[in-house]
Amino acid sequence: MDFYRELNNITDISEFIEKFVDPDSIDPKLGIHAENLRRNVERASVVRAKAARCSPEPTVVDLIPLSTMYSYFPKCTRVKRCSGCCNTPLLSCQPTKTEIVNYQVTRYSPTAHGIKSNGFDVIPVEQHLECKCDCRVKAKDCNAFQIYEDCQCHCPNTDAQDKCHELEHKEWDGNSCRCVCRHRETCTTGTYYDENQCKCLLLSTDADSDATFTTPTALADRRRFIVKAIPVEDDNSTIYEV
Repeated sequence: MDFYRELNNITDISEFIEKFVDPDSIDPKLGIHAENLRRNVERASVVRAKAARCSPEPTVVDLIPLSTMYSYFPKCTRVKRCSGCCNTPLLSCQPTKTEIVNYQVTRYSPTAHGIKSNGFDVIPVEQHLECKCDCRVKAKDCNAFQIYEDCQCHCPNTDAQDKCHELEHKEWDGNSCRCVCRHRETCTTGTYYDENQCKCLLLSTDADSDATFTTPTALADRRRFIVKAIPVEDDNSTIYEV
């Protein structure tokens, strides 16, 4: 991140090359000096790009009405807002100092005889005074499982993440910092979803008929547990009179 922060202070290509680029990687025909670059640019009849540094720039903003009952004039104006590039998606141009500017606007309403004045309103608008390239993602954006470093939220358990990438049926969840199944399925009655094997397994019972998770049994093996129902005749021997 230090490289990108330093890069944001450079606007000229010549300065960029002299400060960061390996001289051995420069085409000898072009050279590295500003004079050589300028001569080649003129020969090619192109405009050398200059970086748009992060700074307050005049920007068109809407003047949001305080009431929907009237029309307003003007509907927009220009104020200074932070604008410019920061050379990496991890950073954005953000205000560090602001002020509120109160703009007076005219209220009016159309009538059959023309435009009727309805007085004035004052609409507050935020103006940016100072800007800098700062992290898009803040420390407050990280959850309890993550750590904040280099403008990003990271999972601290990198070893578990590396092992997870080796499993075809699993993927790494960066939010919960866990290795989870790629495709989760809904299990039928009498089965449960095994997070290790990523499939539905049979729910077995022990000798006391208490539901427990015993040695997982695949769904394909369930057929050997299926028995044929046998009809029985009515038997009144268990009916007692009281």
